[in-house]
Amino acid sequence: MKWFNCFNCCCCCCYNSKESNNDIIFLIIGINDSGKTTLLHRLLNDKVDQPTPTWGFTTETIPYKKQHITFYDVGGAASIRDIWKNYYAESYGIIFLVDVSDEKSITESKQVLEEVLSDNRLKSKPILILANKVDKISSFEYIETYNKLNIENLIMEGKTSIDKVLLYPCSCLLIDGERDPRIDSSLEWILDNVKQNKALLTNKIKNDVEVQRREYLEEQAKKKKRVEEYRKQRELQQQQQLQQEQFLNSTNTQQEKNKNRSLRSVKIYPEMCESNI
Repeated sequence: MKWFNCFNCCCCCCYNSKESNNDIIFLIIGINDSGKTTLLHRLLNDKVDQPTPTWGFTTETIPYKKQHITFYDVGGAASIRDIWKNYYAESYGIIFLVDVSDEKSITESKQVLEEVLSDNRLKSKPILILANKVDKISSFEYIETYNKLNIENLIMEGKTSIDKVLLYPCSCLLIDGERDPRIDSSLEWILDNVKQNKALLTNKIKNDVEVQRREYLEEQAKKKKRVEEYRKQRELQQQQQLQQEQFLNSTNTQQEKNKNRSLRSVKIYPEMCESNI
């Protein structure tokens, strides 16, 4: 698996026009401990049961039915979720994981999902919501979870559409030493959705990535300008400070000379000394 520090990858990803038309990128996101990295291991068909959670950014490309699928696994800590948006533009779809065995996790995921789907770069893209860790609960209530995640309101608000979002239960842990077949079923859904709209999505990705690239270059230019202005201001302050020190040194030297000159100009006569005795 390829691991990267998330802060070095924030704006480095861009669409490569030379890539094969069969190449697809999916972004795997979700809050901490929702099972993102475990899902990636399941997709790789390895037998690691509980892998180390991702801190930063992980990517893996998997051959699947005569095409290559690249998965971006980005850390879910609140402190780094802001970098998720840097990968929206080039992604064909989102795989959003929710730990349905924990009520606090569901509540937080609801808020995060709403923020994610507010980004225009995800418009018209399929959103696969994996209700993970169903193995830890007695039974999975689809309608109840659907309502808790406020999915119907997201559709009503136009942040997604009924044909672009799917809530699907699964367990990212191994079941009898094998991958949960529901993972394959959900992957088939998001791939079919992309296939039906491939031309539209590809064009949107090119446009959004180009806009993101320009915004990044503009921000870098502004940052460079700010650094240059700070450097000039700092140099000016140092120059002024040096001039002030030189002026003070010159003033002190002149005062010392005047003092010595005054002392040398005073004459003491012997008769004056005698008259004072």
